[in-house]
Amino acid sequence: MVQLEEPRWTTQALHLASALARHTRSRIVLLSLNLARNPGLLGSEVATPPLSSQQCAQIYEYSLICEDYGVDCSLHQMQYVTYRAALQQVRVNLNACAIFAKKPDSRYGWWNQMNAWWLMKAVQTADCPLYLVDETTRSIDWVPARVKVPEAAHTAEKPSPVEVP
Repeated sequence: MVQLEEPRWTTQALHLASALARHTRSRIVLLSLNLARNPGLLGSEVATPPLSSQQCAQIYEYSLICEDYGVDCSLHQMQYVTYRAALQQVRVNLNACAIFAKKPDSRYGWWNQMNAWWLMKAVQTADCPLYLVDETTRSIDWVPARVKVPEAAHTAEKPSPVEVP
């Protein structure tokens, strides 16, 4: 699962996720998170904003990236009240085997670290690693045993970092 954010960030996270998905023979879910303006309307189509033509074009570009890696992708839109709860719900509802989300961003470094720690504690499980990615992330360290892999996809390869091309 890759959270849709600023295009440069999303593209970078998508390359990392696609390489991982290709190795594990999984599919990518592009997640569009929208802050709920009225929590009473959560889950209704009325409250979900339609995608703009620019967003549609960007999602098409993302699908081409997935296609380059030989990975299927789909779009999932979701409203949320709290970011942490949204990622927890996505992990359960979409049965995610890995989550690529944007690292919390504020002008206070210590607050970013606390939010990142809270997200890791709340969302990450033994079978669903959470990768918090930002503009400086060039690779991720991952161990295939930590990510759910279909039985046919098991290989004898050693764990290695996934690099952005």
